[in-house]
Parts: sequence; structure tokens; C-alpha cells
Amino acid sequence: ARLEFYRKEELKWCVHAVVLFQAMMEKVPYFVPTVGSGLKSTNKGRFADSWRDLLRQIKDEGDRQVAEAAFDAYYSTIYKTMRNPIIHGRKASDIRMVNEIRVPGVFDGMQEGWTAFDFLVAEAFASDKTHEPSWARMCAIHQIQVDDLDPSSYPDIAGMVAQFNRRHMSGFNAAASDWREGLPAIVTLDLTISAAQ
Repeated sequence: ARLEFYRKEELKWCVHAVVLFQAMMEKVPYFVPTVGSGLKSTNKGRFADSWRDLLRQIKDEGDRQVAEAAFDAYYSTIYKTMRNPIIHGRKASDIRMVNEIRVPGVFDGMQEGWTAFDFLVAEAFASDKTHEPSWARMCAIHQIQVDDLDPSSYPDIAGMVAQFNRRHMSGFNAAASDWREGLPAIVTLDLTISAAQ
């Protein structure tokens, strides 16, 4: 029960983080072009289209490619596999996708999104040369290792519960089998419990 509580807490905070971070990412295409002189506003209505329209305005080709790759990674992880099932989930597969959200995936996806954001802000303030990348600073403030989030610090709790259940169910099934062998032939009971239960 305690492991399940920890997993529910992890999922709750991950869902909050995904929703709030995505809310920020959806405002960027409307906000960033107004704060500096380096980007033109976009008239694209869809989230990914508006972001890509802004990213194409990054003048340095190498920076643009890194920013586009970071946004694509964010879009495929946070937006498609986390945000969409949370907000628009209607199928059993959406529920499974939400239940698979974990801290390391949220961290990696947010880092990719923030990288794309940093490149946009840098381009917006290119003439001032005042922007510094802020992901490392933000992580330091919250005492998070920026270079490498150690996955062992965030074990797969659902996997631990399943492993715990399998180990104890195999012992129970062995005991039930021994007990059945001692019954007269006329008694037929199936006491086998699967690990899925």
C-alpha cells in the first residue's frame, strides 16, 4: 500500500508539472515576439505550427537545428505522450499512457522544451546580447542535478509493486499446491492466484 501511495504521489506531481509547463509553452508563441526585436509574430493557430514558425526565424543555422530538434523531442514526449492523454484522453490506451508518466521522462521532456524556449528568447534579444540560458540556473535553484538526472533516484514504483506481488504470489501458489496434494481426490479447488490480480 505504501508503494502504491508513493506512485500516486509521483503521478500526481508529474501530471501537474506537465499541465503547467505545457500552459507556459502554449503562451510562448504569443509572448516571446513581443519582448524583443529579433522575432516576428506568428499567425499560425496550432501549437506546433506556431512554434516551428518562430524557430525558423533563428538566424544561426546550427542554433536553429538544435532548437528545432529540442522542440521536436519535447513535442513527441511531453505534448503527444503526456499532455494529450491527460487533457483529451478517451481510450484505455490514453489511461495507460498517463499511468506510465514518471519523473525522468517529465524532466527530460521539460529540458528539451526549455532548450527550444531558450533559443527563441536568445533570438528575440539577439541585438542586446542579454540572454543567458536559464535551465541550469532554474535546476540549481530547485537543487536538481542538471546534467544527468539519476534514474535510480526515481525507481519505477509500479514495476516494484508488480515484482513484489509476483514474488509473494509464487510462494502462495506453491503453498496452495502443496495443500491441494494433501486433499482427497474428491475435493477439487483451484486456489492459484495470478500475479495480475
